Amino acid sequence: MSQVWETLTITTAHIKQAKLSLRESYQQYWHMKVQNSRKLCFYDQVKCGYQLEKYLTIIKNPVQHALYTKLRTSSHKLRIEEGWYERHRLNREDRHCRYCAMQKVESETHFLVVPYI
Repeated sequence: MSQVWETLTITTAHIKQAKLSLRESYQQYWHMKVQNSRKLCFYDQVKCGYQLEKYLTIIKNPVQHALYTKLRTSSHKLRIEEGWYERHRLNREDRHCRYCAMQKVESETHFLVVPYI
C-alpha cells in the first residue's frame, strides 16, 4: 500500500480542483440552509450569492455598518424577531407593526417599504 502513496503525484491542478469542488459543495449546502430557514427569509431575499457584500467595505461609519448588518441578519428589534422570543411566542402572522394602522406583520420588508408618519 505504501508503494501507491510513493508513486502518487499531486499537482497544483489537483489541489485547485479539490478546492473548487469543496467550495461549490459548500455553497450549495449554504444556499439550501438559507432557503429552508424561516428565520433567514429576508436574508435570502437580499443575499444574492456566497461572497463578500459591498456594504462591508463601503460603509465606513461603524454605527451605520452595525445597523445595516443587524437588519440583514435579523438581529434587530422589529416584531418579526421580538415575537419569536416573547414569553408566549407570537405566531408569525400576529407580530403586527406597532407604528402603523395597517395591521401588517412588522417584517424587515415592511419596515423598509412603509413610510412612518
